[in-house]
Amino acid sequence: MANRFFLQIEHTHKKRMSSPKVHTGDIAPFLSVPIIDGGEPFVLTETKPEKFTIVVFYRGTHCPICVAQLQELEESYKDAQKQGVDVIAISMDTEERTRQTIDKVLNNMKKKKEEEEGGEKEEGESLTSLQLPIGYNLSEEIARSWGLFISEAIEGYPEPPIFSEPGMFVILPDKIVYSSIIQTNPFTRPNFKDVLGGLQYIVEHNYPFRGTLTKK
Repeated sequence: MANRFFLQIEHTHKKRMSSPKVHTGDIAPFLSVPIIDGGEPFVLTETKPEKFTIVVFYRGTHCPICVAQLQELEESYKDAQKQGVDVIAISMDTEERTRQTIDKVLNNMKKKKEEEEGGEKEEGESLTSLQLPIGYNLSEEIARSWGLFISEAIEGYPEPPIFSEPGMFVILPDKIVYSSIIQTNPFTRPNFKDVLGGLQYIVEHNYPFRGTLTKK
């Protein structure tokens, strides 16, 4: 197992390609993806949020942590909207795989609701769709333009051939990047309620850009 692990690292290192880095204060890179059941595609330059747009890039349906993250985003979606924050989740998955992800999120939410109600299935309205917009078919070129780390499938794991690792970007209404989080692996996602709490503080205290010296 150890040899396999280090062989994978060596193999990945040999094929590594660089991606540009998106800095705080930069104009956000181009972003356009189709949306599940959304009609028109999501185009970042055409969005008109009251305060912020949060773009969440996730790995795909093969990633259980991503499914849990999307559930958290869905459960906090109304709170985000009340704060003037638009949210979208995007992956390189196909439409079919993305629908599988949505089904997983819905099933997890149904199970959680049943547990909260003592295991009883309540008659009436059931969950059939998400409020959270989900984009799919993100191209590798656009993923790289956002500075996302790109991975290839590991033998023996149910991963697509190529996919992006997680990222979260907070974009101002004028399409300037306020903050970003990018990761090289699926672990340690930011708690979304903490993110919303931080954005509330930023608005109330007119908190400035941070990390700006990196560009100099």
